[in-house]
Amino acid sequence: MRRKLLVIFFIGLAKILSLIAGFGDGVKVYGQTIEYSRQNFRAPIANAVRLVTGIAGKHHILSFTSNKNVFVNVYNDALQLLSRKEVAIRLHENDDVNVVPFKSFYFLYIHQQRSSKHELLKIDAEGNATSFTGLLAPLIDSAFRKHTTTLQMEKIGNRLSIIGNLYYEDIEKVCSVVVETDEQLNIVRLREVFFQFKQREEYLRQVVHTGNDLIIMKTSTDSGNHLLQVIKANLNTGDIFFKAFSSGINVYSNPAFSYVAVDSSIIIYSMVRSTVFITKLNYALKEKVPVTLLKNQFTKNTAFNFLLLPEQSPKWLRLFVGGAGGPGFSPPGTGFRAGFNSEFNNSRYNIDFRYLRDYGQSRQGAMGGVRTYFPGSNYNNSSAASGIRFNVLHPDFTISKDSVVANDDSKYNINPAAFANVVVQGKSYLFLMQQFGNNRQGLLMVYMDSNGELATKEIRVYEKHEYLLQQLQVVNNKSVILPYTYKRELGLVRITLQ
Repeated sequence: MRRKLLVIFFIGLAKILSLIAGFGDGVKVYGQTIEYSRQNFRAPIANAVRLVTGIAGKHHILSFTSNKNVFVNVYNDALQLLSRKEVAIRLHENDDVNVVPFKSFYFLYIHQQRSSKHELLKIDAEGNATSFTGLLAPLIDSAFRKHTTTLQMEKIGNRLSIIGNLYYEDIEKVCSVVVETDEQLNIVRLREVFFQFKQREEYLRQVVHTGNDLIIMKTSTDSGNHLLQVIKANLNTGDIFFKAFSSGINVYSNPAFSYVAVDSSIIIYSMVRSTVFITKLNYALKEKVPVTLLKNQFTKNTAFNFLLLPEQSPKWLRLFVGGAGGPGFSPPGTGFRAGFNSEFNNSRYNIDFRYLRDYGQSRQGAMGGVRTYFPGSNYNNSSAASGIRFNVLHPDFTISKDSVVANDDSKYNINPAAFANVVVQGKSYLFLMQQFGNNRQGLLMVYMDSNGELATKEIRVYEKHEYLLQQLQVVNNKSVILPYTYKRELGLVRITLQ
């Protein structure tokens, strides 16, 4: 059974103009189809939940509670609750959890931080769990030597990619071990990539396996000079490319990169004080789009900036001032306790500093030229900033569209802390939470309309529910599904984009 709610509404001209300046010049009529799961389930207060969609036509909600067994709640595509199964595995509060979906099953990986305890389950569409821990253990013994770091797992083609990072203290290098396996954890390919790393001065930011390449981002400080470095290793040939940028005495804050599969390019972005640093590199890490410095993103009381990348790589980026972090490990609180609410599960990029051994040989190229940029002095240090800026970028990363939400109305605010970014039929959609009075919530969708203008659409969901926005996923390239909670109940809502 399910309830289907068709909501067709008008957004008042006075309201939209007072909230969002520059989001179009008229009133539009929008239609939405919203479906709720009729059979919800009651559960103990969970530390975290995880949505897994499209597993042989079924959708699962995993609920995790500290020191309790994991529950798998199975829904069909009509959002009917079919079963609720308990998995006899208990999680600790700070465990790292990762889900790797395949077509008809998914792997659930659990690691107890700072220990050698790794567990792996294979869960099918019906919610039946099979332990693969016994198969994972010898793989760790042979490839990773029983290290204590959390493994990074993801699906690459029809293979499972497993990455671990080992630190060699005597030569100050990290070895990223990349293992590709089949569905039964038989090793298909194993590669090792070595790169320089000083434990007390450098910070491993991001590691991405694209299939044939491993891309690594790190930041460092050398005699007061802050560097952002990108390393790209071809896993077939062993060739390694380097690229480095310098910001002088200014810290790179929350740096990251986005891989563009269409042309194998990399978009790098970061905050440097209150300036947005962004550039695009080609396969050989040469600048395809020169470094662009956006210096006015945090004027007009702006606290958060959402940037929509050009069409070839449609994606919304969220930037904000602050949060530089320190050397070595990634910030704590990104694992099980955080409820999967971080943009990157940075704990997966932790380095195992405890395990030391002799190192092997790796092929390395020459370090590329280092360029220095000074972002200027328009630093906005106001803790009272609350505005949200939305921009669309040209292919050269200059600003195409600019809109600012004041976000200072106590009766109606947009919460930028939780957001979702999805691509449906080639178009990128940004979902944000709206906060009303009396603990009421709504959803707001931001996108580019057919005229190339920034547009908004209010999703009129039930206002008393709490929506787990960062669990939102695309289904059948036309709808999105996300979990919600109400009191002690969990359920699903599907929104068809029209």
